Amino acid sequence: MALTINLHDAVLQVYPPSAVATTLHAVDSPLLATAIVKLEAHTQLLDYKARLDNRPALAAALGIAACNAALWPTGDLLLRAYQRWGSDMVKHLRGNWWFAMWDGSQRRLILAVDPTGATPLFYTHKNGNIAFAPSLVDLLQLPGVNCGLNEKRILSYLIHWIAYADYDETEYQDIRQLKPASCLFVDIKTAYIQTYWHPGDWKPARRTFTDQEYIDQFLHLYRKAVSARIAGNQNVATMLSAGLDSGSVSALAAQEMAARGLPLSAYTHVPIPQVRSLHLDNKIVDEWPLAHMTAMCHPNIEHIALQSAALSPLKAYQRGLSMTGRLQSTVVNMPWIHFLSAQVQQRQMHTLLSGQLGNLVVTWDGTPLTLWSQLQQRKWKSAWGCLLNGRTTTAYNIARGVARQTWYAFRPEKDVLTRKFSGLSAHPANPHLLAQHKNNFETQAARRKRSDLQNMRAALMPVFIAATGINSLLASAYGFDMLDPTSDQDLIEFCLSVPDDLFARNGHRRWLIREAMQDILPPEVQWNYVRGLQPADGIYRFLSHRDEVETMLEMMQQSNLAQHYLNLPAIRASWERMKPSLVLGDDFSIFQAGIGAGAFFAHVEGKKLPFD
Repeated sequence: MALTINLHDAVLQVYPPSAVATTLHAVDSPLLATAIVKLEAHTQLLDYKARLDNRPALAAALGIAACNAALWPTGDLLLRAYQRWGSDMVKHLRGNWWFAMWDGSQRRLILAVDPTGATPLFYTHKNGNIAFAPSLVDLLQLPGVNCGLNEKRILSYLIHWIAYADYDETEYQDIRQLKPASCLFVDIKTAYIQTYWHPGDWKPARRTFTDQEYIDQFLHLYRKAVSARIAGNQNVATMLSAGLDSGSVSALAAQEMAARGLPLSAYTHVPIPQVRSLHLDNKIVDEWPLAHMTAMCHPNIEHIALQSAALSPLKAYQRGLSMTGRLQSTVVNMPWIHFLSAQVQQRQMHTLLSGQLGNLVVTWDGTPLTLWSQLQQRKWKSAWGCLLNGRTTTAYNIARGVARQTWYAFRPEKDVLTRKFSGLSAHPANPHLLAQHKNNFETQAARRKRSDLQNMRAALMPVFIAATGINSLLASAYGFDMLDPTSDQDLIEFCLSVPDDLFARNGHRRWLIREAMQDILPPEVQWNYVRGLQPADGIYRFLSHRDEVETMLEMMQQSNLAQHYLNLPAIRASWERMKPSLVLGDDFSIFQAGIGAGAFFAHVEGKKLPFD
């Protein structure tokens, strides 16, 4: 469902009209029985979705008695907050929310989203008309919306250009996604966006507490973030891997649910049998054993294996396209994501917890320490930790550590945000088209020194938040909420403000969360340094459905959009090289991005896929 407003006449319309009965939540909603309404001269809350974590404090600030705070509808609180503070109300809200407010006195619309963008909000604005919806698919169905493709945005996806400046752009020319922590103001003459919060405003402070006090405060905020997202819910699930992000979320959620005498369902993706015994350096192929150790530490966890081999990657990807209308980051992960979503839906669960932003918040690596910098400061223990990096003490590992640390110390600069435009012919994107945009992309690239990783972290955070919104779209299509405690605003502000050495200590990366998880996670997970490789079975999955792959590749040859955007010979060559090697690498990345884009173009062109 989408709402459209003709700003010339201040007329609001619901599309499709059949959605009018379920549109608005506010008590004074102007939409009660009709799909077309003349907006009034006073302030009206048009639509919203909100979970307010600071409801008692907000109610007190608004002069509402504590005994009545819980009785006030959320929509009425938002309306009263706007009447009290105007658009500055966004600075008084904590939680996951978006809202659309009509300010009749100024005849303008305000759209706003929270800093973590848990629920995406899309809009299109043209010729004095604006339409908005939490679903991009709903906007695509509106009459008059230009569904022409956004060339630069699609190229940025194909080459994984995470430094793309206009990350609020979508794949479609006329549709944008409101950036996290932003307000859009639209009237008949002007439209502008204000960002009211940015992670770059928070810098590591001088040490004012002991290590233990930092750990205690971190754990307090983390528990609060988890608790707020499952409060009042009896059916809660989590995504559980071998890592610290989902592991810590699942463990803390299990403790919260256990205190209420309730179970917790934890889902772990299990690779297909052909690869479970596969050994890769510094990668975990099968995350079930470590994930199960976490589950065994909490008796109320029901640990469930996701075995989704029967669903092909392209079928799952096509299903996601129909639900979201958007390019998705990986094709090969789609089967288990949809299988998980279907399980959550069938079991009538209300909330699925993830830890998607964890790497930039709770499990931030910290600014890397080097052997030589620690030796200069006579920090012998830390220097030894940098040298071995968690490995056993052997002559080989010591020599390897010296070589690695010397390389870190003497290379003057590292491009942490972007890759070079070398070897254009190896990209899944059409090299001729990519060359046309080469200068545009390279001027956006920010080359930063290793010491500037903190700024890089703040710069990437809103980009990643916006990108993960597609998971919320999928969850919404299945009828549940996907929520991420690691994206909690209070938790983010704390983790951006603490001294950086709490994240990198004595050669240990992610030191703060490892210490905080004492007696919460099993030691095998708490001190594990090897990361999981979720698409480890990716090539096998495609080979199991090679007929579908061949059909898709043939359709791409006949597609005008695919020929315009894609390097079809490189994608085909990658597929041919993958089949005998079975090794994940550049060929797999090129093939996966290319064939996913091919499926997207077929979807845009309205072609019926034979395997859909």
